[in-house]
Amino acid sequence: DLRTNNTPQWSRAINNLLRSFSSAGLDLSRIVLTPKQYNWARSPQSSKPDRKDALRYKTTNGVLVRSKSEQFIGNLLEEFGIPYRYEPELRVGNRIFHPDFVIMTVDGRKIILEHFGRMDLNEYVSAAVDRLMAYSFQGLALGHNVFLSFEPDVRSREDFLPILYQIMAA
Repeated sequence: DLRTNNTPQWSRAINNLLRSFSSAGLDLSRIVLTPKQYNWARSPQSSKPDRKDALRYKTTNGVLVRSKSEQFIGNLLEEFGIPYRYEPELRVGNRIFHPDFVIMTVDGRKIILEHFGRMDLNEYVSAAVDRLMAYSFQGLALGHNVFLSFEPDVRSREDFLPILYQIMAA
């Protein structure tokens, strides 16, 4: 199964394929996305209302994010043509959250990708645990419709690709 193949040769093959589409002037998203994904990816989105001034980094496609780690993740999602929204409003039970990334799958399901970058701060850890518990209480499950990444995961493409493959296979 190619989705679990994590070899450097496979990564190079994917990069070469993406470059060939790009150099030919083809919009890869028109080829690999379902119409529902394509329309969702192109539609306006609401985002986290507070701390917009903290959006300092731009992905390749111009999406503003808060950290270099989120920029790295956004760039990879964009490179692989995976439609996502950054910090959209998401109602979970009676609470509103703004997950780092929400990804739409081919079958129209939405997957949450949370990146936990400041696990060295007690308040941050506490908020992360609270969020994950809220997700769980509403039937959202790790490895099914919620995926996590941490700072060691964004050191290189090879470190993050297994997470990306899991998301794509979900």
